[in-house]
Amino acid sequence: MRLAAAALLLLLVSPCFAETTDIYTVELDRDAPRLTTKVMARSDGTVALTLLDGKVEYVQATHVRSIRDQDGIDWTSSILRQGGSLGAGRYPKFSGPEHYRSFRWRPGPPSVCGTYLVTEVGVLWPYTAHDDAYLLVEDGVARNVGASYSVGGTFLVGITGDLNLTGVRARFVRWVSPSVSINLSPGIIVGGSGRGETDMFTPQFTAQAGLNLGGRAGLVVDVFTQHLRVHDPFDPPTDIRDTAWHVGFRVGGAPGAIATLPALIIGTRIQEGWD
Repeated sequence: MRLAAAALLLLLVSPCFAETTDIYTVELDRDAPRLTTKVMARSDGTVALTLLDGKVEYVQATHVRSIRDQDGIDWTSSILRQGGSLGAGRYPKFSGPEHYRSFRWRPGPPSVCGTYLVTEVGVLWPYTAHDDAYLLVEDGVARNVGASYSVGGTFLVGITGDLNLTGVRARFVRWVSPSVSINLSPGIIVGGSGRGETDMFTPQFTAQAGLNLGGRAGLVVDVFTQHLRVHDPFDPPTDIRDTAWHVGFRVGGAPGAIATLPALIIGTRIQEGWD
């Protein structure tokens, strides 16, 4: 209905403009479409829309669902991701718009894709001195919902100096801009083993918070609980209950996919002491 109304309005007002004047339809989340003569992405995360009457309206980039010209070409991704502009009889300097894909091999906002793959490898350091560094491999899939959110799940493999962990996590993502997102990921460690005379009891709780840039890099805070039992040939077993906090960085997308297998091999070899 909104698009039909916008199309009707476009037919009514088009005779008032010269043939060289381009008109763009900007569809917004939870609001009526805007007919504009100029669209410009700004560095503060907003988009400036020059309306047909000459007034300028500023909207959040995350509220923009699509930007289309009179030929039906979708410029949404090109404008929002690359900071371009449309209008005044000229097109952006970049080669062309990125077409919407139902499936994408790296994370992207709802304006770019419907579903995307998660392939991440992270290196994290302990927040407390008695814990070990943490190598984390996490793969999964997420689905964009609404105008600025994603929901999905991942399978994780974690390696520390003394532990091997496997688990699953839900992933809730908020896109704060076309290239920046924040994820919160609670989950469960479903399998684990200790090195030497150490046993690990599962299930255990795990969670993560991350800041992601373009789906290719990010900063993370990761936590998991642990219940360990250390055996001693001369004394009774000792139970250890603790919460391990780690902070670090990760790579995703193609770099994460390429790094997955080498990371697992290197992590295992380091844990074994390169025997």
